[in-house]
This record gives sequence, structure tokens and C-alpha cells, in this order.
Amino acid sequence: MSLRAAVDKVEGLERVAPVVSSRDGAEPVRWPGAVLKLAEFALEAGWQVRRQYARGVMPHGTTGRQNGAVKDSFAVIMWGWRGRADGVRAYAVYRGTGWDSVCMVREGRGPVAGGSVTDLREWLCVGGAMPDMWWLEVEARALDAVWRTKFEVKDGRVVKKKAGGRKVESGG
Repeated sequence: MSLRAAVDKVEGLERVAPVVSSRDGAEPVRWPGAVLKLAEFALEAGWQVRRQYARGVMPHGTTGRQNGAVKDSFAVIMWGWRGRADGVRAYAVYRGTGWDSVCMVREGRGPVAGGSVTDLREWLCVGGAMPDMWWLEVEARALDAVWRTKFEVKDGRVVKKKAGGRKVESGG
């Protein structure tokens, strides 16, 4: 039993197999223009590039349960800038009508998720060698976006957003 299967069993989750796995090497009927443009941009900047396609029901970000409609996912995976083999790499996933996730991995440190495609393009141009302040700004914007989806400030108090429109207030 795989680790994922064991965790799912403990959590009582049933995962539906994807209609098309990204590991199948399948090609979509048509690649979105934004995906093709990002792949071309990365190639011109000196990166090795692979595109992947998948189709299935995505797990919920909080509960892990799969619900909703079957969706297409298009990934652009970038690594090996100008032949380097240092572990610096990135990926971007496009779903529906926009970029769903962007992740960049810097040398000697962990991944930074939550950046924008504009951040990724800047990063690609310099082979991932961005100053620490740039990384801090990207991380801060990503954390701020997460905070805004879960909390808001109302009358000087932090209010946690809850499912179903209910709100819970914390002390000020």
C-alpha cells in the first residue's frame, strides 16, 4: 500500500483516479495559448522545458476530498538553466482560464509557491538567481493572499471567514 493510499484510508477519503494522468504523456486536443507562450519564453531564456497534461477531479485544498467537475490541467515544468544541474527548477499549472499555481525552487533552499507568472518570468530571465529581498517579497505577497481568503479586518478586529458565510471574531 502506498503512503497516499494509507493516509487516505486513515482519513476516510476515496480518491477517484484521473481520467488522464500527467504521467501518461497524453496530449490535449489543444494547448492553451498562455501555456505555449510560457514554455516558449522559458526555452528562449535557456531552460529545459516539459509540458504535461492531466484531466480529472481536483482534491479540495482544505479537506482533500475530491468534488466538483472534471477539469483539465496544463503544466509547464522548467529545469536545467543553460545546462546546469543544481536543482533550481520551477513549474506553473494552468487550469480553466488562468494560472492556478506557480512554484519556484532556489538553490540550497526549499520551494516558494504562490508567486505570479510575472514573478516566474523575471526569475526565468536570470536563471533563478534572485536576491533575498525579491524572495521575501514574493513570499509576503503569497502569505497575504492566503490571509485575505481566510480573514478580514472589520471595525479594527480580525474576523475569520467561515464556510457558509458565518464569521467568528477574535479579540482585538
